[in-house]
Amino acid sequence: MPRDTVHRIGNTWKNPKTLTNVHRNYQSMRMVAQVGEDQYSANNVSGALTPPGSIGTGYIMEILNPVYEAIPKYLRTHNYRGITNLTDSPYQLGHKITERPFVWFQQNPKKFELFLKWMAHNRDGLPSWLETYPFEQEVGSTNDETVLFVDIGSVLGHQSIELRERFPKLPERIIIQDQEHVVLAIKPPHSVQ
Repeated sequence: MPRDTVHRIGNTWKNPKTLTNVHRNYQSMRMVAQVGEDQYSANNVSGALTPPGSIGTGYIMEILNPVYEAIPKYLRTHNYRGITNLTDSPYQLGHKITERPFVWFQQNPKKFELFLKWMAHNRDGLPSWLETYPFEQEVGSTNDETVLFVDIGSVLGHQSIELRERFPKLPERIIIQDQEHVVLAIKPPHSVQ
């Protein structure tokens, strides 16, 4: 639903002109649609940036932007060669770190939480792999000892949980494999190991 600047003022924005300028800036980058005089509406870009919990923008600004901004400098200083060292990449340059990303995430729990939320929601509204792959036909005859699916680097196990929810009667084992602290944070609502 389109909103005008005055309607959005509420308790957050003290100056309507400031919010108008923010809206115009976002519109110039095609992040929102201008649908009338001083009226703006969400579009496909703003929808992609704000999945449930509105974590998209935070994830992009806090986690990805420093990396994107570092890419030109990284390429220049590495003679435009590809990444050959996992601790020497635009990620380290952008975040001013020397660790691998997941080690850094462990040292920065708020950033790690943002990453986990983004991973859980970044495909919301998009087709699932289970909608395109003939899973039940390909599985064939199995039993409760058969390992059906191993979700490696699963983040929060959302692929495993989706598989179990889609096919709750399949007797096979579904396993989440990740680092211990990640697996301990997962609370699958179904029979996922």
